[in-house]
Formats: sequence, C-alpha cells, structure tokens
Amino acid sequence: MTLRIFYLLSILLTTPLSAQKTSGFSKDVVNYSAIRTMNTSFGPLTESQHSSIQIHRGLLPLIINRYEIDSDGDGVVDAYDECHSTTDGVTVDYKGCEIFALDSETFVIETLSNSCIGTNEGVIKVELLNESYDYVVKLSPESGQSLELNDTNNFKGEFRRLPTGNYNLCLTIPGVDNYEQCFEINITEPAPLQVVTSADYSNKMVDLILSGDGPYIIEINEREFITEKKRLSIQLQPGNNKIAVRTKLICQGSYFEEIFVSEEVIVYPNPTEGQVQIYVGGKDNTVELSVLNLQGQSLFNNQIQVGNNRVIEYDLGNYPSGVYLLQLTGKEVNQRIKVVKL
Repeated sequence: MTLRIFYLLSILLTTPLSAQKTSGFSKDVVNYSAIRTMNTSFGPLTESQHSSIQIHRGLLPLIINRYEIDSDGDGVVDAYDECHSTTDGVTVDYKGCEIFALDSETFVIETLSNSCIGTNEGVIKVELLNESYDYVVKLSPESGQSLELNDTNNFKGEFRRLPTGNYNLCLTIPGVDNYEQCFEINITEPAPLQVVTSADYSNKMVDLILSGDGPYIIEINEREFITEKKRLSIQLQPGNNKIAVRTKLICQGSYFEEIFVSEEVIVYPNPTEGQVQIYVGGKDNTVELSVLNLQGQSLFNNQIQVGNNRVIEYDLGNYPSGVYLLQLTGKEVNQRIKVVKL
C-alpha cells in the first residue's frame, strides 16, 4: 500500500498541476489541464506540456494551482481577474472586466458626394443600426460639425459642404465612459464624366453609356431629366436631335452631340432611263434637292414643294449615262442616294 501511494505521489509531482476549470465533473474524477507557462514548485511548465490530470477523490487531497484557474473562461486567470462572472464571448481588459464594444455592422458610413477642388460639395452620411443608445458623432478637422443621432432623427445624419481631404469621424455614447469608435474617410475629386453614344437610325434610338460620378443630368431636344443609370436608351425624333450630358459638378466636364435622324427617302425606278419619282417621308412641306456627279460637282439645286402624296418628280433624261447623287435636305430629311442613269 505504501509503495502504491509513493508511486501516485511521484506521478503528481512530475506532472504539471496548473489547471483550468473544465465543463463538468464526473462522479469520482475531476479533470484539469495546464494552459500557461510559469515556474512552480514542481518545476517549469511550458506550452508543450499540456496534459490532463485525473485526481481520484478520497485517495489524495485535491491540489490545484490557483494562478492557472480561469473560472469564467475570459482568458484572465482568477488570480488577476477582478470581474469573475463575465459573459461568454465579450471583450475584456487585462483585469478581466468587460470592455464596451459595438458590432462593426452597427455603423453605416457612406460618402454620398465627392467635391471638386476649391469647392465644398462633399457629403458624408452616418447611420446607426443599433437603436439601444444615443450617439454623438464628431468630424475633424471640421471641428465645428457634430451630429446627435437618436430616435428623433431615426439615428441618421449627414455632414455637408465638405471640401476634398482626409477626415476622422469619431463616435461616442453619452453615459458610456471611455468608449470612442473612429473611422478615416477620404473625400476625393470626382471621376470625370465620359459618354459613349451609339445611334440606331432605323429604329430612331440612341444608346448612352455613362461613366464618372453621377447623378447625370441629360438634356435632349430641350427636355431634361436626372438619372443614376450608367446605361440607357433614348428615343430620337425625326430631324436634328441635340443631346447634352452633365453632372452637378462643373469639374467633371460635360458632353454635347447632335444626331440627325432622316425620314425615309425612296427613289424609283433605279436604274432609270430618265424620269424618277422620289418618296419623301416625314412632314417637310419643302425640301432642297441637289443633283451631283461622282466628282462632287453640283448639276442642279433648288427648293422643291412636297405634295400631299409625299412624292416629287425629277427628270434625268438630259444627263449622260452614268451614276449620280440625289441629295435631299430638310428639317426632317437629310439623305444622299445614288441613282444609275441608263
């Protein structure tokens, strides 16, 4: 019996007795494990010496090093823990006491508008999703601006009229000592406006592809509208269409283009021995008719009345055989058609 007790004592004296509380106790066995490096009366403990100890009740007295026990599992051992009942998962300081913190998803911070250099057009929007507290938000170096966010303003606010530059936005909660959450925000000059157009004359449509910071102000034929869309299609009218695109910031530049959509013009017969009929679509009452040779010389030019049937006639009988260009120009018509004279 004496040899058995001596054997058990030798095991305990060579096994690290630093211990941490585990999830439960069996009927006759208590489980502990070493978790931290330190010198003990039994020799040095290192991180590689993690081991479990089974101590049978009634056989030997329970020997536990209190400097290794962390009762509430917050990472601070009981010997230094001043708050012994912290909630699982909370952030604690070196004393084992809870540090107040808000989830990162609580904050919604957006730069709604950039600013041209030399102007004050920048906007920063702040929204708090946790409505359990009142908040004070300060912006520096614009020290004169601050927001109080609470249920009266739905926990939302904006900093306006900001020039380009770097800012620190810091949030505090009245009544919560030593809490401050800060963010770095950069308001830059907006990207320049760029516009790419593609006209579909047969369907009288134009596609616009826009880039650069919006919103975009689009004017077509004296009709104006604002959009955030990067791609859009616009119906064109017969005749000349004036398209202008800009933003609210002059430094982004602007865009202007004229697109002429001609009504349909049909010449028949073609080839012809002389007489041709020319169908002129649209609503023009008169059009300018020009006849040119392939060298670009004008052989005829005159204003022609368009009848109710939208057809005008012209005789090429006195022209030598060859290829000619018929040019028709009006408010809604602008077409050049090749005609073969036999």
